[in-house]
Amino acid sequence: MLLTLHIIAAVISVISSLFVVLSPSKAKLRFNYGVIVVTLLSGTTLVLVKHLAIVSACESGVLYISVVLPATFLAQRKLARTS
Repeated sequence: MLLTLHIIAAVISVISSLFVVLSPSKAKLRFNYGVIVVTLLSGTTLVLVKHLAIVSACESGVLYISVVLPATFLAQRKLARTS
């Protein structure tokens, strides 16, 4: 169940990051922050509870963060310019 939540949250946050870059708004950014937090917390919980391989999880996490955070920061900058 937690793994399913984690995967769904990660996919939604990647899609959300794309949409927030294309059309930034405060509400979209807040939603994006929320799904990023859910993804990171669920991933951390999976590693701790299920004793998953930390190296594999960290590689995936770094790849995820390297896609989602730059998109989110770009959206923040675009929104700040329009305000």
